[in-house]
Amino acid sequence: MKYLKLLFLSLGVVTLLVFISLQFPSVKKEIYKTLFKATVNNSMSVWEDNNSLKATVCGSGTPLRTKNVAQSCIMVEAGNDLYIVDVGDGSVANIQRWGINLSNLKAALITHLHSDHIADLPDLNLLSWVNRSREQNLTIFGPEGIETTIKGFNQAYVLDHKFRNEHHGDEQAPLGVDEMVANTIDGEGVILSDNGLTVTAFLVEHDPVTPAYGYRFDYKGRSIVISGDTAYSTNLINFAKDVDLLFHDAISYEMTDINTEAMNSFYETTNNDFYRFGADLFQHIEDYHTPFEEVAIVAKQSNAKKLIFYHVIPTPTKPIDGLMKNIMTEKVDQHHKDWLFAEEGLTIELPLNSDEIVMSNFDA
Repeated sequence: MKYLKLLFLSLGVVTLLVFISLQFPSVKKEIYKTLFKATVNNSMSVWEDNNSLKATVCGSGTPLRTKNVAQSCIMVEAGNDLYIVDVGDGSVANIQRWGINLSNLKAALITHLHSDHIADLPDLNLLSWVNRSREQNLTIFGPEGIETTIKGFNQAYVLDHKFRNEHHGDEQAPLGVDEMVANTIDGEGVILSDNGLTVTAFLVEHDPVTPAYGYRFDYKGRSIVISGDTAYSTNLINFAKDVDLLFHDAISYEMTDINTEAMNSFYETTNNDFYRFGADLFQHIEDYHTPFEEVAIVAKQSNAKKLIFYHVIPTPTKPIDGLMKNIMTEKVDQHHKDWLFAEEGLTIELPLNSDEIVMSNFDA
């Protein structure tokens, strides 16, 4: 008991000394300096000297925004080269929060031109331009119409870039390499081949949004397929044969029907058009996304090793996310057992010369 009292007394004295020292500005600044150095050093070294194929979920949500869930975005790292597939709202904030080094960003690939897949393109461009010694404009691959989108973004930000250049100078914010350049995909096939990586674009079913693409990444024997938004697609199955990781969007008809019913009941009691249109919206989105059970069938038919549900409709929301996921996946195991839900910060690494699949999370 005597030693316990001494321990508590010592802790009290230490706490008091820390509290007193924190009243001095110089002490607070030194603590901040130490923590800042550690944070920057740890985050910026994460992506160095990599010898694998990786995918990180920077956004897994939908246009129906959910708290703390960014819209669609998957970052792929092949060796030390970075590629980003779709750049939805909130995704670049995650990339910045994790301290990802975008100096090696080679291109962004857009699956289709819905707003929740392109909203953060200007932020991605800014983050990979200022302080990055970029030698050329950022390449954006996408379907027909991508040139219109990129031209509009460039025009919208021309004054912002002018002001940043005038403030920071040609070394930190050089003009001439500050814009995005569109690369329109024509048909299907290989769109990139660099440093051992091959990227293949293939058409998916997202009518009336046409064309809409999915992408396959092959790097030194390992592979990743990202579906984009699609209904059940035999073409996707063909392009996803024997893939290591299959990222596929998914929808739960059971839950969208429940949401429609709830919206209709709210409209009846409030006469608020938000609920009336909301009920219609949940029905409209059912015909151009793939139900969970069908996604599992796609994974089985393509012989995918691991299936990741992303861009899920409706997005699982705390505190009922567990219940929602349970309802959504009731029939999944009948067709494919190795699956999981994407979540912000999830990183899946595929080491080379191996069948291993290693998972971690930036937010863990």
